[in-house]
Amino acid sequence: MPISNVARALQSRALRDTLAGIASQSASERVAAQFAICDVPLTELLYNPVIPYEQDDVTRLIVDSHDAGAFAPISHLTVGGFRDWLLAAESAELCRCGPASPRKWQRQ
Repeated sequence: MPISNVARALQSRALRDTLAGIASQSASERVAAQFAICDVPLTELLYNPVIPYEQDDVTRLIVDSHDAGAFAPISHLTVGGFRDWLLAAESAELCRCGPASPRKWQRQ
């Protein structure tokens, strides 16, 4: 990916975080947040979203399309453990945790 695309993606993420009211105010605050979220269980984020369901399209998408069977193999992980798992996992293992039907994600 060209560096200009990376920069745009980072700026876009920062803007989304600011609009959502969850942006860090400094680099040290951002690093502290990264360390803190590392130990949060994935189930905590699923059952207690950071941004309320009623206020966020992405939260609604996650909750409404949640596949408990696909989530089960990774449900015991923390955010940091999930990151490590993603970086080490083979593609077949990743596919097992995907949606049951790829058509579920296609536009109607």
